[in-house]
Amino acid sequence: MIAFCTHDPEYGFELWCLDVEERRAWCIAPKLRLNSVCGDPFVWLSDSKRVVAKFVIEDVELPVKNTVPTGPIVEESSEGEIRANRTYQDLLKDEHDVALFKHYTTSQLELIDVRSRERKKLGTPLSFRKASPSPDGKYLLVDIIQEPYSYLLPASRFGHSVEIWDTETGDVVETVATIPLQEKIPLAFDGVSDGPRSIGWRADVDATLYWAEAQDGGDPNVDASVRDAVFTLPAPFNGLPRRLLSLAWRYAGMIWGDDNTALAYERWYKTRSIRTHLLTPGGDLETALAEGNGPCCGRKADPSQAEALNRLLIDVKNWEDRYNDPGTILTMMNERGKPVIRLVYPEGNKPADGSETVEPSFLVQCPGASDEGDMPYLAVMDTIEAKQQIVWRSKPPLLENALNILESDEETGLPKRLLLKRESPEENPNLFIAELPEDLFENGEPQITQALTAFPHPALELKDVKRKIVTYEREDGVKLNASLFVPAGYDAARDGPLKMFMWAYPREFKSATFAGQMRDSPLRFNRLARTPLYWLTRGYAILDGPLMPVIGEGDTEPNDTYVEQLVSSAKAAVDYVVKEGIAKRCVPRRILSKPVLDPACFLCRV
Repeated sequence: MIAFCTHDPEYGFELWCLDVEERRAWCIAPKLRLNSVCGDPFVWLSDSKRVVAKFVIEDVELPVKNTVPTGPIVEESSEGEIRANRTYQDLLKDEHDVALFKHYTTSQLELIDVRSRERKKLGTPLSFRKASPSPDGKYLLVDIIQEPYSYLLPASRFGHSVEIWDTETGDVVETVATIPLQEKIPLAFDGVSDGPRSIGWRADVDATLYWAEAQDGGDPNVDASVRDAVFTLPAPFNGLPRRLLSLAWRYAGMIWGDDNTALAYERWYKTRSIRTHLLTPGGDLETALAEGNGPCCGRKADPSQAEALNRLLIDVKNWEDRYNDPGTILTMMNERGKPVIRLVYPEGNKPADGSETVEPSFLVQCPGASDEGDMPYLAVMDTIEAKQQIVWRSKPPLLENALNILESDEETGLPKRLLLKRESPEENPNLFIAELPEDLFENGEPQITQALTAFPHPALELKDVKRKIVTYEREDGVKLNASLFVPAGYDAARDGPLKMFMWAYPREFKSATFAGQMRDSPLRFNRLARTPLYWLTRGYAILDGPLMPVIGEGDTEPNDTYVEQLVSSAKAAVDYVVKEGIAKRCVPRRILSKPVLDPACFLCRV
């Protein structure tokens, strides 16, 4: 069964369902429009029979702006506390904007059986940000935007309340958190709100909440040995939370596996560092009952429960270093449709239920970056030293990416069949099914067993254009690269210099060494996307994506020499194409930067 939306520009979104086996589709809620303003308009329950959807309130008229001013907008500060704040665009400007915002964000939650189309309203119309079912389907984690709104902050920082509802009745089971307007977040990277955030369901058990909470007031400039902590609270949510993990850096996410395996990420932007911790979360334990009726996240942690055993698994010193990227640990959907870690046992010693614990391994997907360009691969990573054994890798003359694992070995969990995307500079990306060799560690060749798509080249006029990743240096020795496109059959020595477009976007880096690393593959298809490739048919050359790194090493900030570095990078690109005879300087200062959508993005014409 597949649920999906259809969109009519004159009407809106409707909710439909498709039975793949019967090859039949039907509208689940005729004459009802989905509300997709905030978050997903619908979500499946784990029984795969019902969905929870947000619908437009049809009998409420659109607010009309009063042409007579009702009075001035009064902005008042009573606490006398000075704080820096960012400037934002497209904020609410007056009472009419407030009324429109409330009108468009308000929706009605409904529980719907996709086959019988039986519908049940849950609660009253509210400004829902999301409604997330627990893995067992008994509860909904509901996030509701609260008034008053702000004229100075975007909607993402409006106050909101988080509640647990009964899925069948819509009754409020517990209030999880009441989060005020986020107007005091420190103006710094890794600055966060002082309170619960990233509230969600633990994916591998029935109904357990987890969330992160700052221990340093959310201010990265404050000295603190513990900056964030992760807490959990199982159903029925009337106990004290457990402090699962303390982190020295800023919390960056969790992936759940089972009672013995979970991953927690922490990061620190100033050093561009990220660490992955392997922990044993354990099952749901009984906790002491909470006194009173306060929000779940406002209760003190149960002192009788210890933190989970954990150890550092992966330590990335600088995430700008693509050549040493350890990759992404893969997940899979469990029987309840929740993402959990894909655990593998290469020795075939997968434990049966109730047996002794065996250390699993993980599958990781990595871009395989190098000076020659990306060569993506899949590998098995052990959970002792994080060492990798490659089980599949893209090889020239094609660029391949593993999009999904279609079949795994029942004993080991290792992949047997992959869904691959294959492309080359002349061949449009297409999808294939590949069978992997029985012994994955002997570097056997995968066998393509089925072609799923056969998309032709979208513009045959550009099929024979030449693309080359070129490298050069700017004056301070930083290595740079770019994609050079020239018309089909062009020879610089024979045909002379061409007119040229350059399309670039600057980016901040902490390290000059990593700034010049290759970030593409010469085997990638020449896509007709944002790059103006059609100018190749008019005799132009194109230098696409010349690196424009703005580097701030050590205590130096990139903005200290932003303009100087930008000019130096542009000059290096121009010097290269002129030296190679591909373009020439016809008139002094003819190279002009032209803003395109963003002041930092520009086109240069040589």
